[in-house]
Amino acid sequence: MIYAFITLLLFILLLGYFRIADRFNIIDKPNNRSSHTAITIRGVV
Repeated sequence: MIYAFITLLLFILLLGYFRIADRFNIIDKPNNRSSHTAITIRGVV
């Protein structure tokens, strides 16, 4: 039961971080020299 609670808590914290990152534009936009094409939020693995 405790594992389910911790998992739920971490999931809620992750969603909160996504909202904060979206609000304050904490995102990495790759330029034309990069091999990456997707926009990613900084700090998320």
